[in-house]
Amino acid sequence: MQKQTQPAEPVRKANGSIWDNRFFLGIVSVLAAVLVWMVVSTFLDPQGSFVIKDVSVNYGYQSTIYTSKGLDIVDQQAVDNVQVQADGNGTLIGKLSSSDIMVYPVYNGVQGAGKTTLIREIVARLGADDTVTSPTFAIVNQYTTREGKNIYHFDFYRINRLEEAYDFGYEEYFYSGNLCLVEWPEKIEELLPEEVMTVRIAVGDDEERTIEID
Repeated sequence: MQKQTQPAEPVRKANGSIWDNRFFLGIVSVLAAVLVWMVVSTFLDPQGSFVIKDVSVNYGYQSTIYTSKGLDIVDQQAVDNVQVQADGNGTLIGKLSSSDIMVYPVYNGVQGAGKTTLIREIVARLGADDTVTSPTFAIVNQYTTREGKNIYHFDFYRINRLEEAYDFGYEEYFYSGNLCLVEWPEKIEELLPEEVMTVRIAVGDDEERTIEID
């Protein structure tokens, strides 16, 4: 008697979609992210750096700051035009021309008003015997009172970028709890602590000084 055998069912191989491949999906995701970033950075928010040439220097702008003190410009460097670098959204700043920009000197800290002289007197009254000089090149001088307390004296006249203040670690001084006396604070106004006392020195007739404290 013969046994009937059932025919073997054929083995079927799963033909999965390529979208089921995790490696492939990972590559596609990375490429898609790069593509989106390129579209955004190129068309929606293109960041760039542009140089605008032949920007005129307006020496007369805000001239009342020094004329009110009886001062006048008697000699100046022969600089009539400068280059200005603008960083930001290329769609906006890429359309700037020299006529859209005004460059002018800052006269708020006219030299010779007596800033260093005032600081020298403050340091002496606080009991420090150090020689007080303006740290124009060193940026900061340190004085020590007879009680051992530190006084920091800054001159930011030669600071052109905020990054320069970060480079020498201004935070260690400003937030040390010690007294900080700052000349040309407007050069780093964004970095000043909230609690500051502003002293303005105006030069009047006959070299008379008027001090305003905010």
